[in-house]
Formats: sequence, C-alpha cells, structure tokens
Amino acid sequence: MAEFIKATMMDHMNYFQKKYNEAVEHLEHVEKDFLTLREQNLAFYKYQLINTCKKYIAQGEITQYQFDRLAELHKIYNSLGGNSQGDLYYQKATRLPIVKEHERLDINHGDDELYVTAEDLEGHRHRDIGYDEDNN
Repeated sequence: MAEFIKATMMDHMNYFQKKYNEAVEHLEHVEKDFLTLREQNLAFYKYQLINTCKKYIAQGEITQYQFDRLAELHKIYNSLGGNSQGDLYYQKATRLPIVKEHERLDINHGDDELYVTAEDLEGHRHRDIGYDEDNN
C-alpha cells in the first residue's frame, strides 16, 4: 500500500511539474510578445513625434492645441523608453512661437494639410476652399 501511495504521489508531482513547466514556457512567450509590442509602439511613437516636430518646425510656429498634442506624444514616447533623439526634436518644436487658433487654420485633406490664414479667407465663399454647400 505504501508503494501505491508513493507511486501515486510521484505521478501527481510529475503532472504538476509538467504543468508548471508549461506555464513558465507560456509566460516566457507572453513576455517576449509584450517586449516586441513595446518596441513596436516605441518605434511608432518615435516616428510620430519626430515627424510632427519636423512639420511644426517647418511651419515656424505652433498653436496651443498642436503644442498640447505634441506634449502628449512626447510623454508617451518617454514612458516607453524613448531616447534623446525624440527629445531634441521636441525641444526645438516647443521653442516655436505659439500662435492663436484663430490666426491659423489647418484644412485637413487626408495626409496633406493646406495652410491657410484667416486673412486668406476674407471675402471668399466656402466653395472657394473646397466646401460644397449642397453636400454639407
């Protein structure tokens, strides 16, 4: 009887050891996948931050909304372990003069943005800038 109990306990121990090893292996895969996703997110936010900064630097000015959006991108980028490359672009972009929202109008056309000032719009009807009154 003692041999039977001993054999049964060994079977249970082997079963639990196997399940433990499977769980550890699964966790290792999950960790690897997590680290890969983190690296991909970092690369995405680095791309977004740097390109957004370059765009604003080329404009030569930034609105408060754009500044706030850029600050949020920078915060996320740093929380993911971003390096100084993104920080350098961010520092340059945040030194730009901040203009009021009504002094600048971005009309979004897909990936391209058309820069139009409020003065450019004076005396023009909506259709002159791509607004179709019948469909909107």
